Amino acid sequence: MIYDNVAINPETGQPGGFDLVRSINELMYCTVCSTADYDSGRSSAKDLDDLIEELIQDRRKFDYSDFLDMIGERSLARMNIKTVADSVAAVLMDKSIEVNSKIISVSSIITEDAAKRWKLRRVGNNPVLIDSNTHFGDLIRCTPDDANFGKRMKGYGIAERRWLAAVAEAFREKVSIFPRSVIHSEAFYDPERQ
Repeated sequence: MIYDNVAINPETGQPGGFDLVRSINELMYCTVCSTADYDSGRSSAKDLDDLIEELIQDRRKFDYSDFLDMIGERSLARMNIKTVADSVAAVLMDKSIEVNSKIISVSSIITEDAAKRWKLRRVGNNPVLIDSNTHFGDLIRCTPDDANFGKRMKGYGIAERRWLAAVAEAFREKVSIFPRSVIHSEAFYDPERQ
């Protein structure tokens, strides 16, 4: 989706057209860009249709490479986590779904979303999520005992230990086919092995 690069909204730090992305993210993920990459210094307050019209008037032709020059870098816009939490709640509250099916459904919803929201890696045989949206990057060990994991799962509406354990196990199964990663983090420091 290409959104208009109109004046920056001081409340969000995003071009005004980004409000449309927020509305779409209430329902789904999408790949987005604007008509300029305002982070890298390029600036264009014009809409895509205006830029195309100008180019056609100047050169009488328009091709895909011209289009790529007009848009900024594409990025994934994450679905609102409340939307995902509502899906989890709907499964949990549905009395017609048997318990094992609930566990599978809830685990699937959360692991699919989390793998898009954060980076999912395998360290040894353990799944970890890396939240690189923070300045240094947060390492989230996918275990029911990890407070950071519990905090992230609360965003999905999951807080009970049995549900944390079920979702953690789903992450373990998901990464079982991943190659192992080397991650340098104090979270994995074991003084007994030094």
